[in-house]
Amino acid sequence: MSEGIFIDQANGKIVGQALIREGCDVIFVAAGGAGMGVFTAAKEAKNVFIIGCDADQYNDGINGDSNVILTSSLKVMDMNDKRVLGEIKAGNFKGGNFLLGADTNSISYVKTPGRNQMSEETIAKLDAVFELVKAGKIIPASSHSGTKPDNFAGLDAE
Repeated sequence: MSEGIFIDQANGKIVGQALIREGCDVIFVAAGGAGMGVFTAAKEAKNVFIIGCDADQYNDGINGDSNVILTSSLKVMDMNDKRVLGEIKAGNFKGGNFLLGADTNSISYVKTPGRNQMSEETIAKLDAVFELVKAGKIIPASSHSGTKPDNFAGLDAE
């Protein structure tokens, strides 16, 4: 996939509209700048929500007096940056490729009041599931885990 696709908001809107026509009412947008086109499609539709990606995108979801952002997934990189800088300063830095996930507290989601549209009950349930992911009891499907969507055990793995 060329880099241009990730900045093409018009194409993002077309993809968003297609997903909405297929019945999607919550869309996780991991599409770079093209994601803003998906936001536009959600804003033009009714009862469609977005899960933002990498940072708190609540402000991007403002749509008049409403908001299309349900929550946002987060990359929590500040602590990893501080850790690496500390290792460099101490002379202990060793380069490499590292997979930073839930178990290293490197990912999270927005649950700050006023920055999401989830009930306290939903947040409590997500927190409980997230702890299972952190503990390795649930392994989400990914290219790194070897778990595919068709063999994902989900909550049954608990």
